Amino acid sequence: MTYKVVGTGNTITNQVPKGGATVETGSEIILYVEKSAEDAGTASVPQVVGKSYEAAARALTDAGFEVVFEGETDGVVSSQDPKYGVSVEKGTEVKIQLEKKADGATP
Repeated sequence: MTYKVVGTGNTITNQVPKGGATVETGSEIILYVEKSAEDAGTASVPQVVGKSYEAAARALTDAGFEVVFEGETDGVVSSQDPKYGVSVEKGTEVKIQLEKKADGATP
């Protein structure tokens, strides 16, 4: 299964489909979240997929996260963990995967 987070925060307020529902393999679960009083030291992870290493690292460090990467720094970000929009504690490591652009590809 995959998931998509809607909102910011660490408190899940709703989900689709509801808990206990039977879904097909590969289905997407939508989690609706919001900030609670306990989320004061958290920040929402920025979207960095498709960005250069430099732009991704700058966005993540500016938001208060540590950057861990795999791949070549002259590539573009193909995935990130935690995903965009999830609120986690500042200082958390965000792992980015970098891949080289295909020859002839436009940025």
